[in-house]
Amino acid sequence: MTDAWASYLDERRNRGFGDILAVSGQTESRAASGLHAGAENLVTKALRALEEGDEERAVRYTSQASRLPWDAHEEVWPGALATHFALFEELSEAMEDAEDGDTRWIDDAVTVLGEVSGEPREHLARTLGIFGRDATIDLSSAEAKKIHRAVGRDPLDVEFGTDPTETPEQLLPRMLDLLRVTNRYHLVHVHGQ
Repeated sequence: MTDAWASYLDERRNRGFGDILAVSGQTESRAASGLHAGAENLVTKALRALEEGDEERAVRYTSQASRLPWDAHEEVWPGALATHFALFEELSEAMEDAEDGDTRWIDDAVTVLGEVSGEPREHLARTLGIFGRDATIDLSSAEAKKIHRAVGRDPLDVEFGTDPTETPEQLLPRMLDLLRVTNRYHLVHVHGQ
């Protein structure tokens, strides 16, 4: 919590209803919202830098995102969550932009799965698997079958940045790897590279 926000809450304690704002989830929600917006902004800039081939700038933005404070309300590192959602959103946009019967968005993800290994591969596979398992996502039977062939049918949770003991130094390389996978998918899907 920032000093300015803490001062505001202290001032409010001396008014009607006392500490009600300070103890409500409303204050946590406001602080969390700011952290997550900042993380999303930094991750977007890091992805843009990667797309432009500027690794140094991408590392700088990702490092800033990894150092955002732990969100105790959401129980996540905001930078890590923004990194995960960048991949999810990239896949979502590709799926939504696809014409009926066009499974290239899945084929491109499978291509990238074949190029990467370790945690980034697992994260991409699990994220793609969400599309195959989520009943609210309207997939054709061909799309669902392709996803199941690529990643299986078992529900795999995507947990990233949920360990409060993790340090920014530990998060940074993991976040960068995941952003590189997101960028690679973007290059394959959008630019055919």
